[in-house]
Amino acid sequence: MDYSHELAELQEELNRARRQAAESGTLGGTQENGTRITSLSRTFRDDVQELRIYLQEFEGNPVIQIGPWKCDEAGRWFIVPNRQCRIRRSEIVHVIEALLRIARILSGEEPGWSVYPRTPAPPLA
Repeated sequence: MDYSHELAELQEELNRARRQAAESGTLGGTQENGTRITSLSRTFRDDVQELRIYLQEFEGNPVIQIGPWKCDEAGRWFIVPNRQCRIRRSEIVHVIEALLRIARILSGEEPGWSVYPRTPAPPLA
């Protein structure tokens, strides 16, 4: 028997539950902290993740929190442990300048690092 139609319906139902959980933030998982600035989808096959950027307070100071969140089969979102990064207020301008430079390098506007062609590693002595 061909169950592809039923499988597609179940997958759509799961996706709908995940979207509702992401929008409401009330269906369990990790409690959000701070103001979410953006979420970027990183879904690959059945691994549903987002890269989230928050404006938060840490030890009384404003910080930017960047890191992946993972959705479980029940549609609950959790922080991926040991993968989060905090950027301090004093570092924000430098991080923005670095990202803008990377964008210029990748667009070819500025010379810089290139993945291809790769230079072979020197032989071991």
